[in-house]
Amino acid sequence: MNDIIGISIFLFGLFILFLNTLLFVFLKNKTRLVKIMNYYLIASCFEGVVCFSLAILFQVNNFFLNHIFFTIQLLFLGFFFYNLFKVPIQKKYVKISSIVVFLVSASQYAINPSSFWHFNLIEIFGVSCLIISFALLHIYNTLGQKKDYFYFCLGMIMYFLCSCIVYLCGNLSLVFNEDPYIDHWVIKDLFFIVYQLLILKEYFTIKREKFVRK
Repeated sequence: MNDIIGISIFLFGLFILFLNTLLFVFLKNKTRLVKIMNYYLIASCFEGVVCFSLAILFQVNNFFLNHIFFTIQLLFLGFFFYNLFKVPIQKKYVKISSIVVFLVSASQYAINPSSFWHFNLIEIFGVSCLIISFALLHIYNTLGQKKDYFYFCLGMIMYFLCSCIVYLCGNLSLVFNEDPYIDHWVIKDLFFIVYQLLILKEYFTIKREKFVRK
């Protein structure tokens, strides 16, 4: 029963992700930043489907795909914030920190290839904290100003913070609550739904602004 609930929550989050992806794909006159968001969502869709297929349908270890997607998220979101920030030192921070985290993660797999099939706490913590710092920096930049991409960044902070905690706990095989049983992965999937709903809110905000400009 708990497995059915967990899978249902995951599939619902995947459904909203598909919806968001389609909405952004068919959004007309996309800016550079919106295009990056769109590519990020497409990559997320692909990862979600493959992860589900490997883990649920074929019972295959999908840790290796998570490692790949963490890198993809770092590249897409790093590129997003690099284009979003206007202050040179902030752009440099995004560029240098992203390269450093990428190289540290890559070097681990080069030194110990078997770690590709296990949790990599350094990668998870490094990528998650870095993306959260980018999003917080953008929200700080918009204090007292127009809140461009506010919902996207807010959802990003909530999801990656929760995701980081869940992955750290998952490595220790912890469960937050046993009666009733609530798997920590379900909590992660619930925050993913919140993240996707905030992206959906961001879509309508972008579309409304386009309509107002017309």
